[in-house]
Amino acid sequence: MAVNMLLQSRLFHGHFRRNLKPHIRDYAFFRCSRLSTMVKPYIFHSKTRTLESDSQGLYLTKSVLVGDMPTFGSENTFEAIDRDELMSRYRQCVLQTRLFNYEGERSTKTTCAMPLMQNMMKVVWSLADRFPGLLDMTLSYKPHVSATWPRGKQDVQVSGNLGFLLSSKNILSPFANPDQVNATKKQSLENLDIIAPVFNLHQMETKGEMDTGFYPGAPYPNLHTLVMVNTEKDWSIRDISAQGMMFTFARLVAEATCNHGYKMGEDLEEPLTGQCIMTNGIRLSFLCFQLNTLDLRSDEGVKNMVWLKSGVQMYERARLEEIPPERKLDPITYEAKVEGFNTDSFEMFTNMLLNGSQDDQS
Repeated sequence: MAVNMLLQSRLFHGHFRRNLKPHIRDYAFFRCSRLSTMVKPYIFHSKTRTLESDSQGLYLTKSVLVGDMPTFGSENTFEAIDRDELMSRYRQCVLQTRLFNYEGERSTKTTCAMPLMQNMMKVVWSLADRFPGLLDMTLSYKPHVSATWPRGKQDVQVSGNLGFLLSSKNILSPFANPDQVNATKKQSLENLDIIAPVFNLHQMETKGEMDTGFYPGAPYPNLHTLVMVNTEKDWSIRDISAQGMMFTFARLVAEATCNHGYKMGEDLEEPLTGQCIMTNGIRLSFLCFQLNTLDLRSDEGVKNMVWLKSGVQMYERARLEEIPPERKLDPITYEAKVEGFNTDSFEMFTNMLLNGSQDDQS
């Protein structure tokens, strides 16, 4: 909003323009150069929840659901680290956020979802000495993204500020090879059992801009992983997965058009990939997206590809177990325990954030 106000202000005219800081001026001019004529797309924002959310997300992004998750270094990631030590640190993250470090009278998964995710990311970031590729990444909170594309007879726009963005100097390797990409030409998109693909979306007149949220020449321009914490009570796992799918797709579309020179209607010579991790405080959902085409008007031709593993339980509950004293006069002691701790979910979390850094492993 601040940049939009800047574009319309006197700061963009005369000698006022020279007083702007270089990176602000470049970003503002970049946004200005991308403004197009007014359009009236159907809007998907951070609070949007549709009827058939994940199915609509696949259709609106012209994507096929490939399977659970692709393989990306999961076989050798834990050879360089102590698995038991890493899982112990994740357990401590759960205990600290659920039993000790929280505000208010009682701790819930909703109040602890954000600090738990932050602590989990710190655990992975602490592995930078063994995975130097992590030093080529940066973390930003709620950077803006905006992308508009034609789909069928309508236009769709994703716009908003959402989640933590892990961005990198390097582009993630494709999850699918060229033969697998070409095979999507024969695949059909999922049929929607609703009135229209844009059902529950509302139209709004906008400028239809493409915006990655970063100014030109930013040192970390490439999407690595979008991390989203959603604690809305009425949201299902499907709703959260659809939100991650739409915002990951929007970031890749914005990068393809703004940073790589692709135009709407074209197939990508080199596919762009991105990841998304979503949580409601007690479950994790993992999504990988490969952008193969910007030819989104038709259902024919090459499709984009999605891998999704949703609703993976992290743990059942954290509690303090009373330990009876050996003697009557001894004070009562307690042991902090995490019940139903699922190591698979934390291993997948680690693998996704370390994806792309294994090649730089020393």
